[in-house]
Amino acid sequence: EYMLQRLAVSEQRLEDAALEASQAATQAAGDQEEEEDEATKTPRALSMGANVDAELLQKICDNAGDKTIVADKWNVDMTVEKLQCLSRGVWLNSETISFILEKWISSHKQGSEKRMPKEDARPRCWFSSTYFYDKLTKLSGHYDYAAVKRWTRSIKPFDCDKLIIPINDSNVHWFAACINLRDRRTEVYDSMGGEHEEVHDALRQWLDDEHKTK
Repeated sequence: EYMLQRLAVSEQRLEDAALEASQAATQAAGDQEEEEDEATKTPRALSMGANVDAELLQKICDNAGDKTIVADKWNVDMTVEKLQCLSRGVWLNSETISFILEKWISSHKQGSEKRMPKEDARPRCWFSSTYFYDKLTKLSGHYDYAAVKRWTRSIKPFDCDKLIIPINDSNVHWFAACINLRDRRTEVYDSMGGEHEEVHDALRQWLDDEHKTK
């Protein structure tokens, strides 16, 4: 009788272990499928899933004045007024984009404006100011390297894998460009589509001017 009880306990433990293994395998398969789904999503599809906590945002707006500073870091004063751009249907301002980018950059050891990415960052990415492309091309109405020549004097662009440039399109839309030094090409990421040949041309010219200068 004792041996039968021991066998019964062993069988139950085996069944429990098999069940746990099955559940773990199912969870792992689900996680992998979710990761694959995320990897194949377009930038627009990914952005649709990045929802802001509307209730929390509303509470902040209701209980503080527009000029109240809710965060002060990375040389950006985030006020309630600026945060309101996170509401659905409101144009994103450059300060909010800069703050969110700097938060990500800081946590991933990347570089921006006057600082290089950390040596152990992979890939090593440098992010320009949200005003960089405007200064390079739009404010003068044409390509103007002299306007941004001093902006990179503290960094070594050619020691990076990628240079990321946020671009404001006529104050109605934001998209990003990338100088992919590792793969020797320029790239544009725009959720609304478009070839943006003028962006590719301007960034290749800038890269050439940087090389001549440095």
